[in-house]
Formats: sequence, C-alpha cells, structure tokens
Amino acid sequence: MISLALAQVLVTPPPIFASPTPTPLSERGAIESRLAQASAHAKALGGTLGAVVIDAATGASVAVEGDARFPLAEVRNLAIALAAYERVDRHRLTDDAALREKIARMLDAHDAQATASLLTMLGGSEAVDEALRDDGLDAIFVGDDGRGTATPRALAALFTKLFQGDLLSSSSRAALLAQLARDRSAPERLRAGFPRRAFLAHVTGTSPARDGVVAATNDAGIVTVNGRTLVVVAMLRDARGDAAARDAILASVARAVAEATALFPLQ
Repeated sequence: MISLALAQVLVTPPPIFASPTPTPLSERGAIESRLAQASAHAKALGGTLGAVVIDAATGASVAVEGDARFPLAEVRNLAIALAAYERVDRHRLTDDAALREKIARMLDAHDAQATASLLTMLGGSEAVDEALRDDGLDAIFVGDDGRGTATPRALAALFTKLFQGDLLSSSSRAALLAQLARDRSAPERLRAGFPRRAFLAHVTGTSPARDGVVAATNDAGIVTVNGRTLVVVAMLRDARGDAAARDAILASVARAVAEATALFPLQ
C-alpha cells in the first residue's frame, strides 16, 4: 500500500528548479566535510567515491568526483525503464500489466531475463543511449555485459529531470517513481543513512568481485528528508573489502545529507 508520504510526492507537481544558487556555507561545509570523510574511507579500500547532492528547491549542488566516469552495473536499468515509459508516452508501447511486471522485475530483482526482454523491445542498448541523448543526457551509456558507465553528475541530472517532470507524462512519471520507491535492494546503502521515515525512490547496482575488487557499488535516487527533497547519487568504483564495508561508505553519504539538513533547516 502506498504510504501517505509517497502519495504526496506522486500527486504533487514537482517544483520548478530555480537557477542554481549557492548552498548556505554552513550547510555546504557540513556536507562537504562529511563527503571528504567518506571519500577517505573509499580510498582506504583502494576505491574512488563519486557523489552528487542536489537540492530540489534551489538546484544548488555539492559534488565529489562528479565528472569522473563510473561503471553503472544494474543502475543502467533506470535508463532502460525510462526509455520504456517514454515509448509508452509516444504510443509506441502499450502500458499494460506485462510491461510493468517486466520493469518491476528488472528494477526490484535485477532480473537479467526481464532486462534482456525490455532491451529487445526497445531496440537494444544503443537505442536506449540514443533516447538519453534526446533527453540531453550525454554522459550516460547503458552498454552491454556490464560495460555501462556514467558520471555521477549525469546520473543526478537524470533524476533531476525525472523529478521535475521533464522526461515523462505525469502518469508514467508516477508509475516509475512508485516502482523506484518499492526497491528494497541494498538496504545498508543510502537507506541505512537516512531516517526510517524518509521517502526514498532509488536504484542500486553491484558488479561481481574480480580478484577481490568490486568495480561498482552504487545507489542513487530521490529522497525527502527533514522537509527537504534532494537528489543523491553515490557511486563507489574499484573498491576492495566486503559488502558491509563498501555499503557503509554509501550509507555515510546519505548520513551526511540527513545530518546537514537537520543542522541547517530551511527558515
């Protein structure tokens, strides 16, 4: 059953982003300080942290390695789902139970068969990349066989456009956000860093370990916390260590946002 918080997000028109304005120095400093600590922990595991936080009310942002390229892993599924709903809006796909079930299996369970079926329907990964370019998202490449990449800033831009209502009709936007809000994968990442009652619509991705190195440990989405709505992207590249250690770094990104917005609430 959809929670009241989720229902409010889905039915309330998203705010129009103002021209980016500086985050208050106190809040910016609090977030940057905490992200620097998270980045240091990533380096201790031999990895690199990429993170972007965007305030939905102002468009102001804070970034660490925001323009570096990171592997997507299953985070690419968001672009595939977006392309499918764009086809629905253009009456090139039928928005029926079968389609939504495939999208749900792809997003919720990282079901490879559902992903492959959707890619076939859409014309392959290159067709999805072309749709991203049409949306003004030039630094996201879906790829095949785990070769998809993006910059954290580009992924944040995708979520920003989705939240603003720039990419989909209101019904398709609501459907996709609802599916992202139901995602319960990787609960020790962003979800663990936010208060229990925070609304989070997100997508996660993890690469298999090779020689003890995990190429991608990712979590990205839209969160409403402490009366604020923000886009938060956290991507950890080429890190060693077990899942708990890697997940904790992403959770610390969420905790940085939660603590800073609690310390410096909107007046």
